[in-house]
Amino acid sequence: MTDDSVPTRRRLLAALGTVGGLAAAAGARTVASFSGEAGVAGSLQAGRVELDVDCDGCNVVDDRLQLALESVAPGERKTKTVRLTVPDGSNSVRLWSRTGCPPVADPLGEALETRLSVSPDCNEDKRHLLPRDSDEWASFTELRRALHDGIRLDDPDDPCLAGGTQLCLDLEYRLPTDATWVVDAETDLVLELFAQQCRHVSEDAVRSSPFSDEDCPTITCSDCVRLGKLEVKEDRLKPGIYDFDELYTDDERDGTYQLEVLTVTDKIDEDERETVCASVRLLKEGSEPTAPPLCTVAVKGGNQTIYYDVEPPLTRTRGEVCAATDTDDPGEESDGQRPGTSNLTVFVCGNEVSADG
Repeated sequence: MTDDSVPTRRRLLAALGTVGGLAAAAGARTVASFSGEAGVAGSLQAGRVELDVDCDGCNVVDDRLQLALESVAPGERKTKTVRLTVPDGSNSVRLWSRTGCPPVADPLGEALETRLSVSPDCNEDKRHLLPRDSDEWASFTELRRALHDGIRLDDPDDPCLAGGTQLCLDLEYRLPTDATWVVDAETDLVLELFAQQCRHVSEDAVRSSPFSDEDCPTITCSDCVRLGKLEVKEDRLKPGIYDFDELYTDDERDGTYQLEVLTVTDKIDEDERETVCASVRLLKEGSEPTAPPLCTVAVKGGNQTIYYDVEPPLTRTRGEVCAATDTDDPGEESDGQRPGTSNLTVFVCGNEVSADG
């Protein structure tokens, strides 16, 4: 039923950089400056706190180090490494990292499986940070939520990175073979570093994290409201971006919302073709990340309208939704027996629509 073609190139951007407004401890620093092109090396220092940061295939944007994890196809697994070095002669430091909250609706973040580990002296002896179990993986969204309050990179059981030592931070990521529905999806990660001079603060006085605790927002879909309807012209849908034929929103700006058809399944009867299934994503002003999450997609074919819940709500369907004559079990109907699709109606979380204007 689904189109199993390999998704086009997607990019996951990870950044290691600076942030203001953090409560700084004595001899601590969160500001880093980077230089370089294909490979990036830089240093983070304040007084006698120093930390060199190095990685390959990175870019510097707005004083932030971006790690491009590209061309992630279903079934692939890759690793990105950041090498952290305390220079010779420098004071020992404790090191933490955190990330910002993930988007409340993030298709690639949901599908991408990740794990984060550190390697003392950049050897094969890894200490798994998230998840703790070396055999487990977490979704990229789960990892970002877990990292939001901060995590210590040096080992609390063997604390402080002395001058001349290295630590490698490894982000492993993979895309499951059935995650073809994340075609063209993008996400990002911003890691903040916090280095603290060990001689100024005893280990007994160290907090679990120097960062403040904050809850990440989640989707609250208190009201699933109808947004727009797309009529199927001449019995066919093709992958592409479509304007809605009807919009049920107070926003009067033309083209504010659009529906992109990602994949289709057609029924062929002699020389005639009819679209019976499609996967879609919602765009707002041409962008998926700014769109409200879908909560239901209704597919009309023949005399029946089949309602597919998007649970949890997301800006796209997790696979194709189909026209059907069997309202009780539409997934079991063969493609050849399905009626052609007449129209698609999408419903979104109403509170998200009002919040976005």
